[in-house]
Amino acid sequence: MSEIKMSIHIERPIEEVFIALTDARSQPQWDSGLLEGRHEPDGPAQLGTRMIEVRKFMGRVIETTSELIEFEANRKIVRNGKNGPMTLTGILTFTQTDSGTRVDWTWILEMAGLVSLMTPIIASQLKRSAEPSLSNLKQLLENGAFKPLD
Repeated sequence: MSEIKMSIHIERPIEEVFIALTDARSQPQWDSGLLEGRHEPDGPAQLGTRMIEVRKFMGRVIETTSELIEFEANRKIVRNGKNGPMTLTGILTFTQTDSGTRVDWTWILEMAGLVSLMTPIIASQLKRSAEPSLSNLKQLLENGAFKPLD
């Protein structure tokens, strides 16, 4: 098991940041590795929503599905997904600050079987791919360029 932690401060209201980080459909605006994002059922994210992502990762195109297993509007989401031998749980907490919103993001990566030997490499790649995406999100939100779908 590997745990990856990241934080970012975005100078925008918590409601805007929450929407941007819980809508897989508009995520390609800021996540450069994401080719397509969608929800099942379609519409705004809520408890039980399945988030389907088609992304380029480590040179391959993969499709992953995760489910929102906790959902507290403007406070916290937890999404859990399994793709082959990999289980990835993402925990995002949102905190209003005097100048915007702080997002704390934790990924818990678990690998089964022999592939578990690659856990440190995959965890490192996840973090490296997330850093520029979160920077893009910050820039889009703070410049007013992010366009929510709903």
